[in-house]
Amino acid sequence: MHTDIIIGGGNRIAAACGAPPRPPRPPLPPLPADSQEFHQIIDALVNLNKRNRASPRAELRGGHIGRYVEYFSTVRAYIGRGGGATAYIRERATEHDLVIVCSYKQRDLDYRRYGMPCRVATPDELSERNMHGQHRRYNTIYIDDPSHVFAQINAQELYHRLGHDDTQTFILLGL
Repeated sequence: MHTDIIIGGGNRIAAACGAPPRPPRPPLPPLPADSQEFHQIIDALVNLNKRNRASPRAELRGGHIGRYVEYFSTVRAYIGRGGGATAYIRERATEHDLVIVCSYKQRDLDYRRYGMPCRVATPDELSERNMHGQHRRYNTIYIDDPSHVFAQINAQELYHRLGHDDTQTFILLGL
C-alpha cells in the first residue's frame, strides 16, 4: 500500500520510501521590543541611504560600480551582541537578496533551518574558485558580522564582485 503525505516535496518522497516525514521548520523566534526598535532604525537608515544616493553628489566618476556601492550604497550598524541584527536579516531578506555569513555553522543554524527564501553563503562559497566568474545580481546584500566575513575575504573584492548597479544596497550588521 502506498501512502502519500503532502507536507513538502522531501516529505512526499520520504513517505513513498517508508521513511518518517521530516519535522516542519521551526518558526522564527519572536522579537523582543528592543529588537523591533532596532529594526525600525535600520529601515530608516536604509531609506535615508537610498534618498542620499539620488542626490547629484552620489555619482560614479570613472570608477568601477563596486567602488560606488561601497561608498554610496552601504549601511553599517552595530549596537552590541544580541541587538537583533540576525533577526533583522531573517525578517527582511527576500528571494532577490544575498546573506553573507562567516561560517557554515552560522549559515545552517541562523538561516537555513528557518527556510530562508534568499541565498545564504559563506565567503568561501563566494570565492572566485567556487563562483567561476558567475555573479548573480542581488537587490540587497546583507553581511552578518562583517568583521569576521572581511577577515576571510577582502571587502573591496567582495564589492567588486557583487556590485552591479546603483540600485543595490549593502547592509552590514555587526562588528
